[in-house]
Amino acid sequence: MGRMYTEEMKLRNKILQKYPSLKVQEHDDKLERNNESGQIESHYCSYTRDICYLSRVVHTLTEDVVSLKKFIELDIDEDEIEDYRLILRYDNNELSKLCRQLTDKASLPAQWYSKLSQFMTNTPRPSLKGLKTLVTEGEKIPVPMPSLIALKEFTEVATNWQEEVQALLTRKSQIRRPNDRTGKGHKNSTSPEIEEPKNREYFQRLLDEARLLPFWTSEIGQLYDRGIEIVNYQKLVEKLLTQPNKPLQEFEDALDVGRNLNVSLSETELLSKIVARMQWIEKAAKEINSKYISLDDLESLINEGMDAGIDEADDNLLQLRLQQKQGLDLDTRIRQAVLSDFVEIEYLEQLIAESLTCPAKEQTVKMAKQVHQRHLSVIKQVDNLHAEMQNDSFDKRPTYKVVKKVIDEAQGLNTRPKFSLIEKDFRLIEDWMRQGKRIIGKGNAPMYIFASHLATIEQKTRHAFSLSDKFDPAAVENDDDINKVFCICRLRESGMMVECDVCHEWFHGKCLKVGRSKFKDNERFVCPVCDWKTLVPRDAARPNLEALRSLLDLALGLRIRADEVEVLRKTVEVSAKFQEFLKPLLQRAPFQESDVKEIRFYLTKLKGSEVVLVEETDILESELHRLAPLYPEEAPPMVGGNSVQPTNKGSFQDPVSEETKESKVTEDASFVLPLELGTTNEAENQIETQLPDYEGPQPAVRNGEKDSSPISSNNIGIPVTAPVTTPLATEVKYSVLPDTVSSQADTEAPQAV
Repeated sequence: MGRMYTEEMKLRNKILQKYPSLKVQEHDDKLERNNESGQIESHYCSYTRDICYLSRVVHTLTEDVVSLKKFIELDIDEDEIEDYRLILRYDNNELSKLCRQLTDKASLPAQWYSKLSQFMTNTPRPSLKGLKTLVTEGEKIPVPMPSLIALKEFTEVATNWQEEVQALLTRKSQIRRPNDRTGKGHKNSTSPEIEEPKNREYFQRLLDEARLLPFWTSEIGQLYDRGIEIVNYQKLVEKLLTQPNKPLQEFEDALDVGRNLNVSLSETELLSKIVARMQWIEKAAKEINSKYISLDDLESLINEGMDAGIDEADDNLLQLRLQQKQGLDLDTRIRQAVLSDFVEIEYLEQLIAESLTCPAKEQTVKMAKQVHQRHLSVIKQVDNLHAEMQNDSFDKRPTYKVVKKVIDEAQGLNTRPKFSLIEKDFRLIEDWMRQGKRIIGKGNAPMYIFASHLATIEQKTRHAFSLSDKFDPAAVENDDDINKVFCICRLRESGMMVECDVCHEWFHGKCLKVGRSKFKDNERFVCPVCDWKTLVPRDAARPNLEALRSLLDLALGLRIRADEVEVLRKTVEVSAKFQEFLKPLLQRAPFQESDVKEIRFYLTKLKGSEVVLVEETDILESELHRLAPLYPEEAPPMVGGNSVQPTNKGSFQDPVSEETKESKVTEDASFVLPLELGTTNEAENQIETQLPDYEGPQPAVRNGEKDSSPISSNNIGIPVTAPVTTPLATEVKYSVLPDTVSSQADTEAPQAV
């Protein structure tokens, strides 16, 4: 490189001295290439084809390239020199700098070899750290060097040996003695994973290899020191074994020294067993004198003694085994008491007190304490409930659900806590609920049916007795009102509906339990309001208002508040308000024929309610059948309340003959009287056995198509009357309620579609 630089600088100086007027130009990167060969034409001399990389002379017109050496030989005239220019890729300074850099890089291998030779010559046992440094420097030189490869392989082997020694000298986690004398925390303590100590042969092998290694590292000195520590430790253990009366602390300290050596020695194993025995004896003596130890800890302590090699005749071990026997006996008695069907609370308390001084399993004692705590909790709850029952305010008395929960909990305990303070009142509230079930016709039903059926009664009664739905002659004739209510339920149009051929009132098929399959040809329909022989089909007997009032008064006098009282109160209030509302109407009796529509309107509300107003119903029904009779005989008076109306699987019977009339009256009477006069279980059983199957509401027909929409009080459809048998029926007519319902006269027949 130095020769090339010298020759280049010599040619540049010579040509500039010969042709001072020659223009000097820096190298242009826009190079022209030959399309066929891809060579850079501006780098080759046109005469000699020499490479002109560092500098070249180019003719301005012909672009011919001439090397500096050839240009000097051409001996160009001064007049022609203006047509040439000297192009330099690097100026003199840049070329000098580049030459120095290349020279320095080329000398790196020689410098590294020199440094390696000097390092190995000056130190008889070179350090491993210095050798690693030389390897790192040699890897940075981009020149393959055989000595570097050999040195790298040697340092890798030496590093592996060094790591083995470091693993021996440096513990990953130091072994520490568990402080068993400070308490019982050893049971739950979890020590970290500890590396197994190396055996003596492994340590001796490393020590022998260290003497033969051609290099030096600090781990070699530490390995020698560890060997000296092992020798001193062996002497210390030998001295301790000759003095067995030394305190435990000295043995433990010596054991720590042996474990920290990280070399498996027979002296360490022997000392570990001695320390374990001494620790167990000290711990056992402390536990024997302690006030309490659980059976689990006692058994664990005995097992530790057996593992430590304690003699079976040791006094401490014998004492612990005696305590273990007593603890097992106590644990068995506690478990039997807790799991038995009945145990006296005093006996259970005695066992718990005994467990404070005698060892027993913690889980067993915990079970006994839980039973005891539950017993005390029930007793406290019973006392609190008894105090709340004495409150003068009915709303502040305990509810039936709360009391029942406490009693169920008391009955579920095998200690049988007494709840006699609230038992009598609890029986009274349950008797009240049974009486309520009988009143609403659900005497044989489960207890929870009382609340659900009472809520149904309240809902239906609220709709039927709503004072917002009053008789208005103008509203009766106006069928365009979309909010108009129909039927005995006093709800809006929905589902299949049938029209009465007498009063022309529309009724929901589901309310009268009338399906499309019930109707036959040549039949017409008369509603239960117009026909006193046709009863409203019901699932249970209706209670009268007086019975509900008596039931409510009885509930308000009980010390336990029934959950159904609020629903019952609302039902009684709604019924009483409607009864007061009807008084001015009833005072107008006897009625005139002009009052028939009003009578039918309020009689429909009375029959749709689930609460019977006996006197009001009797008066309106007798007046209606006096003014618009369907039968020659008068309607019998209502006694107590309405019965459950059986719905035959056929259509309504047509009492054409006297025989048919008598048979129907006899059938109805046999069904009504037992329920109206009393609430005996026999009558209720009779109802349940005679109730027919209910097929559910049938879909309405809209222009010949079935409507599968569910029956809802908010769904306004086009109801269709299906043919039903009535006492006055002589022909079949199908009626359709149009979108805009027009009023029909009482005598006007439904239009056929």
